[in-house]
Amino acid sequence: MKQNKKYTLEDEKISSLFEKFSYSIVRPCISSSQKEKAIGISKILWLALVTGTDSEQNIYNILDPVLNHKHDDVVSLGSLYFYKMKKALTKKECLKLKKHYSHKVLTGSLLVEFTPDASRLESVFYISTDNEEVTVGFDRYHSHFKWPAEYSDWRVNPLTFIDELLHDRIVVKVWEKAGKWTGSSVLEADEEPELSGMEKDHVVTLRSWSGRLDRVYTYSSGVG
Repeated sequence: MKQNKKYTLEDEKISSLFEKFSYSIVRPCISSSQKEKAIGISKILWLALVTGTDSEQNIYNILDPVLNHKHDDVVSLGSLYFYKMKKALTKKECLKLKKHYSHKVLTGSLLVEFTPDASRLESVFYISTDNEEVTVGFDRYHSHFKWPAEYSDWRVNPLTFIDELLHDRIVVKVWEKAGKWTGSSVLEADEEPELSGMEKDHVVTLRSWSGRLDRVYTYSSGVG
């Protein structure tokens, strides 16, 4: 399928815009670890920007678990986002980015990949594209979505799925048998996992974006 060049930005242009966008948070960094963390946070905020989900409340909710629920740090970085990072790009550049990511992205490209924080390196979040399909993954679960999506339900719309995940309204359930992965699914936050088939060597883990809803279920102890 042909790409619509009207909505497509070259990789070099996207990298240049991201560098402008992240400059104010990356520039003060002294060590390589500080820079790596700043770039990771920038990617999270970049995702909110290009998907048009960067309301003040959403930015706060996104940054809260990343900054270990430190209110002052969240407010400070949120202000940096709105008054420095976002304003580093022109309205025209922001519009082009949103059209690029929402209309058509290069085949097989990885848009973004990061973890909620440094203490949960196994819980990788990523988005990739392949023609008219978008794949969103978190921890040991991933789902494929048709794009553009026809409906807003999180089960069929990747942007809604991401929003629900980042706000802890859905969680990932990971099922293991004798220490080996056997399957994953998604539950709504207030939904109890089905454990009727659990055996002695089974472990079921719930993973949430913030970590607040994480749970471990075993045959002998139930909730860990």
